[in-house]
Amino acid sequence: MLTLSESKIGFAKLQASWPGPRVATWGAYLAVVICIGVAGGWSVRLSDDEHSTYLPALQQFEHALPRILWADYDFPGPPAALVVQTIIYTISQGSLLALRFFSLSMAIVAFFVSEKIFSEDHRPPRFGLALFMAGCFPFFLSNTFLIKQHVFAMAGLAIGYHLLTLPPSRLRALGACLALTLATLSDQMCVSFCGLLALRALFPASSPGPVAVRSRLLRMLVPAVPLAALAILLLVWGGIEPPTFRAMNAARAAVVVLNPAQWLVGLLSLGVWVFPAMKSSRRTWLFVLVLWLPCAFLVHRSHIYAPDQDFLNVISGPVSSLIRHFSRSLPVMAPLLAGVPIACGAAFLLGPDGQDRATYWLVRAYSVLYIAMMTLTPFLFERFYLLLVVPVYWLLARRLIADRKFLLAAAGQAFVVLAGIVYAWSKLSEFTF
Repeated sequence: MLTLSESKIGFAKLQASWPGPRVATWGAYLAVVICIGVAGGWSVRLSDDEHSTYLPALQQFEHALPRILWADYDFPGPPAALVVQTIIYTISQGSLLALRFFSLSMAIVAFFVSEKIFSEDHRPPRFGLALFMAGCFPFFLSNTFLIKQHVFAMAGLAIGYHLLTLPPSRLRALGACLALTLATLSDQMCVSFCGLLALRALFPASSPGPVAVRSRLLRMLVPAVPLAALAILLLVWGGIEPPTFRAMNAARAAVVVLNPAQWLVGLLSLGVWVFPAMKSSRRTWLFVLVLWLPCAFLVHRSHIYAPDQDFLNVISGPVSSLIRHFSRSLPVMAPLLAGVPIACGAAFLLGPDGQDRATYWLVRAYSVLYIAMMTLTPFLFERFYLLLVVPVYWLLARRLIADRKFLLAAAGQAFVVLAGIVYAWSKLSEFTF
């Protein structure tokens, strides 16, 4: 019969034989990606958006090489990612599979850098699930298999943000500047995150002094360069889109109208994908209850779930599809159902700060910047909030990891993981399986 000391030694050996949290997290993430990819995620068939917008833009660049169409091409967004993708497309002799593997490589880079961001709290057993949640966020995981530029932009934001969190140096500043510029010149919604980083540099935590002042100026300059680069590009275009795109898409080009319903979509995104992943106090839950009916009233007044609403004013996405499914027989239930996650998002932004006020200031500032910029977008798509939610995970990394009683938060993080896998699987099955 084993003695107590022998039992302890045996348990220690067994514990040591288990893979570490880092290996387990990477193994789980890669297993998800490989399984979805093998099941059809790497198929050469294209979605409607890829076929009608992204592939034609790549082919237009391919025909123009070695000239780069910075000023004039038939695509609504900035061209940096398209330039890189076109080079890969040309070298691979038109292989869509090569483009999908490029997206996969950029997703892995973003996951790797996100690990560096999360692991700064030095709690390996806890940051693994939060990191896994970021990698499996529905719109991030599904774009891992597409030829769209969103994952490329996400990798650039992750690299730039991580380098700016490290002790400042000229080399790190140069790397962060390059990464953020490539991200911003691939997706203009990266402007919000660059703006946040510039604002953060105005309020440093360190005490004033010659070294601190130089460091602050450097941290302000790095995110300012991408903003200036995009501004110059818009001046060259003479608008927010290239002249060719405006000429060929006169009906939908340069649609700049304030759409206040984007605030509801943004709060819904925060309420579904961020709020459950954190430990919330009873006071916060009470705040949700108080806000529920007012939020439901706003949804009702906006008509974003009305069955007869036109395309530009109806909300689209997996959460909205579920809400419509459960309220199909009684449409009046849709605002009440949608009011719950929107109230959670509002409580998340307006509720008590807790002990980490600086972090909540950053999250609130970023959310306001992002949603305010989104009000210029005519389409109410949940997937457009990819570049809001995942950066918020980075900003909240310490809060997502460090809560001592984290059982409910861990359940919320697991919910995001499972939802991401199911969404990616079902979305890709529409055109790949």
